Amino acid sequence: MAPLRYTPLPLPRKTRSPVAVRGVKKATQYRVPQFSAVLNSRPVCNRAPDRARRDQNGIEREQPTFDRRYTQATTGFREVYEDQDVEVSEQEPAESCLFHWEDEKTLVSDMMHDGRSADEESEDLKLCSLAESIQDSLSLYSKELIDDIADTLVPAANRVKQAHEVLNREMDGEFAEGLQSFVQGCHQMEDVTIRESKRVREVYCDSQTRVVELFKSLHDACMRRDQLWKDLERNLEEIINPTKERIKSLPTHMEHTIANLEKQSKQIAQKKDNGGTEKLYKSLLSNLI
Repeated sequence: MAPLRYTPLPLPRKTRSPVAVRGVKKATQYRVPQFSAVLNSRPVCNRAPDRARRDQNGIEREQPTFDRRYTQATTGFREVYEDQDVEVSEQEPAESCLFHWEDEKTLVSDMMHDGRSADEESEDLKLCSLAESIQDSLSLYSKELIDDIADTLVPAANRVKQAHEVLNREMDGEFAEGLQSFVQGCHQMEDVTIRESKRVREVYCDSQTRVVELFKSLHDACMRRDQLWKDLERNLEEIINPTKERIKSLPTHMEHTIANLEKQSKQIAQKKDNGGTEKLYKSLLSNLI
């Protein structure tokens, strides 16, 4: 299996090394063979030994494995790539002599090296050399990735094809009817679940509305309670304050009453001494009669 060549990212023309330019040109001139062409062939086990197969004449022929078919598929690609490499290498000296003006560059900017210093250019050259130094490692890693993809996709493709063959060969009417009934039951269950969710949502919205109304009613009741409490306090003050004043003035009234009673008792005693008692009795008897 031919390893894929690492393709560096295109750098500015002033800092692009000849090797990097050649790699970019190669990457834009070849086509990668489609991997689906290999997978669409007959599925075989991964890394299995070559198996013999009889042709129409009865002669046994080896059946190539996936690795051999992939090698055969990429052989033409490798030859075309090598031919293009030779052609590009022959054309490079002629192209390298040209003075390129592109991307709105002028003669002054080219003579000034785009304002780049020698340190910056040397740093870019170091980066290019670093990218070229890891090219072999990346090529080996790409080969390992291709092997991993083959190890993963080929068994999966074989399994899918086997499943399709089994379904086409062993599918019976009862199983199909049962599967259809199961699908219909799932749809009915989904419809019931959707209706229940809608009902729950409606009930939830109604509950929210009722809770808002109840909170509003509770707020109004609290306001009325506060107003009633204020009215009660005001009425109590209106009733209690006069009572307090009367209680405070009660001792004075009692003293005046006691003084009046003593005065009247003295007057009655004087009248008794002057015969007033008989007159008093007579007046009382006359009132009774």
